[in-house]
Formats: sequence, C-alpha cells, structure tokens
Amino acid sequence: MNKFTKWIETLRALILYPYILKQVKNVESNMFFFFPRFQTGGAEKVHLEIIKSVSDKKPVCFFTNLSDNDDLLAAYTRHATVINLHRWGWKTSFRKKMARIIATSINKVQSPVIFGSNSELFYDLFPHLNDECVKIDLLHTDLSHLPLSIENYASALTSMLNHRILLGTSHKEKIKVFYKNSGIPAEEIDKIKIIHNGVPVPPTTPERKNYLQNKTVLFVARNGYEKRPELFLQIANQSHIQKLPFNFQMIGDFENFASIKPDNVQIIGKITDKALLDRYYKKAHFIFITSIFEGLPMVLLEGMCHGVIPVSTDVGEISQEINQKNMTGFIIDNLQTENEIVLDFIKKMEEIANGEYDLNQYADNGYNLVKNKFSGATFTKNYRNILIN
Repeated sequence: MNKFTKWIETLRALILYPYILKQVKNVESNMFFFFPRFQTGGAEKVHLEIIKSVSDKKPVCFFTNLSDNDDLLAAYTRHATVINLHRWGWKTSFRKKMARIIATSINKVQSPVIFGSNSELFYDLFPHLNDECVKIDLLHTDLSHLPLSIENYASALTSMLNHRILLGTSHKEKIKVFYKNSGIPAEEIDKIKIIHNGVPVPPTTPERKNYLQNKTVLFVARNGYEKRPELFLQIANQSHIQKLPFNFQMIGDFENFASIKPDNVQIIGKITDKALLDRYYKKAHFIFITSIFEGLPMVLLEGMCHGVIPVSTDVGEISQEINQKNMTGFIIDNLQTENEIVLDFIKKMEEIANGEYDLNQYADNGYNLVKNKFSGATFTKNYRNILIN
C-alpha cells in the first residue's frame, strides 16, 4: 500500500471516528466476529457462511482491514450488524486504542462470545476482556513458519483461547510442532477442534461428461501471489505447444494477463453470481490449483459438487482428501522448482489424454466426498454447536 492510500485511509478513519464509536458503544448482541475483509475470496466466503450459521442470534461483525472490493459486503450486512473499522482496525497506534474501546462494550454484555480469523485486532482484545468471554479463532492454513504470521502474533495469547478451529488433521500436526517450538503448553492442543469447510451440495450426482474431446480446465481464484497464476499460464502454454486436448479458463481478476496469455486461455473475469459460476463448473472437466499454500479451497469443493476433477499442488489439507488412492483427484509435489511443477502438471495431463484413468469414477467419487463430508448442513451444525453451546 502506497503512502497516498495510507494518508487517505487515515483521513477517512479520523472523519468516521464519531460514527464508528457510536456503533461500537451501541452493540446489542453477545456474539461478535472479527474478520479482515469483505472482498471476494475463499476465506471471506467461509467467514460469511459462519455468520449465516448463527444469523438468528443477530451477531455483530467487525471488519478490521482494508478490502480490495465490497463484493461480499451486502451479504454480510444481511446476516449481521456490520461495523467497518477502517484504519482503526489495522493501523497499530489506532488499533490498540480501538481494542480497548471495543472490549469495554463487550464486557457490558452477558455471556459474550468472540470469534476471529486473520485479524490482529481480535487478539489485541484479549487482555481487556472479562474472563467469562468465550474466545474462538479459526486458522485456515499453516503459516507458522513466517515470522509475521497470525500464529506468531497470537502465540503469547494462545492460552487465553477457549477453542481453536482448524480445517484438518494435517494442520493439527503442524500446529503441535509450532506449539512445542514456541513454548506453548502441550495441553493447549486439547482446545483444537477440526471443522471442515462446507458447501451446498446438489441432491443428485452430476451428469456424465465427455472426456474424449477437448477438456476444459478452470482456474478460479483472486489474483494473489500465493495462487501463482503465472504457473497456470505456463502450464497452458506448454499444453498449447504440445497440442494437448485441453482448453483453459481463468475466473477472477486476471485481466492484467490478457496480453501475455496463450491462445488456449480464456480470461472470464471475476464472477460474484453463484448461479453463473455453477454453470462454468458444470461445463468444466478439471480445476487446477497451483498455490504456494492453501487450507482447503472452497473452489475445489464447489467444483467437485458439479463433477469437476481437481489437479493440485500438495498444499494444506488438499491431499488428505484428494488423491489418486481415493480416486478423487491428482496431486502434484509442491516441494520442487516451479519448472518441475509445470512439467508434472503436463505429465499428468498427458496421462489423462491417453485415457489412463477412469475419469467418470473420479468425478463421482469427488461428488460423494463433498456430499458425505463437506456439506453445508454439517458445516452449519458444527459451527452452531461451538458458537452457541
């Protein structure tokens, strides 16, 4: 973020301070959420679904960081009282003061519950809250190896949590190592709960797709460095050179790649309409994940609901569920150079083109996996249990 943007955001925060203060002091709920952004993104979708699971409790949702867009703001507003803290949520000197103000309001309500994810201000509240306040956080993926990660920021306060939610067992094993190395008591592991992401699942198995002709590959993401869209384009380019029977579609804010993409890539743009996105899933055969790190991407679950087969780098929880052994998808080793990753994707595409896999079975297994383990109904039930009970 450049200095001019920071200056503008600081000025906006100062002007809005009386309005923000009034909102904070007039909260009428005992359930509070602290999330960074309301822009398009997988984590933001998960956060929205968590709020929707307890919308009958009239929660308050604080946004603590600057969003790139307001694509999901209206949806959040339908299910919670939204308070955008602007720079009071992320400028360090402002944030500490705002944490004390918010904590004072929370301490006035009976049996408060606070829930946060990827927000430093959430943890800033802890020293100012009464003991009766239930504190729950969600970690989407393991970033504990990064000095400025949220895990490291919160490490000294971890023992004050009542629950910590992770997406799967792979992350839990990494957290155990992080706790040991950080001097966090081993008994804190007992506070960890695993809740899988969930999506609405169609009631019937997707229609069979034609794998004999050109196959459509999706890349659905925001244009972030960790998604490595340039690798997807390299894969597509090599596929084009080798005349493999695949075409590629990029869904997201990837317009800046329009001048360098190969001819077999179509940039669709950002899609916020679920019904329209579902239509692309229904027509596609594969979805590629080329990320450096992930938790368990929502786009994989959404695609598998419609018979889309994942091919992904081995990051986060993905390979725990998606692999050739279970015939649910294909995993590419992430612990190698980017050129080697591209070549491994191409090798897998060659095997697919040569008919080495029962792709209809892969698609059916993927659908059944999401239906049985990652349904929206199970997700809602699990979050209501931990937030209300």
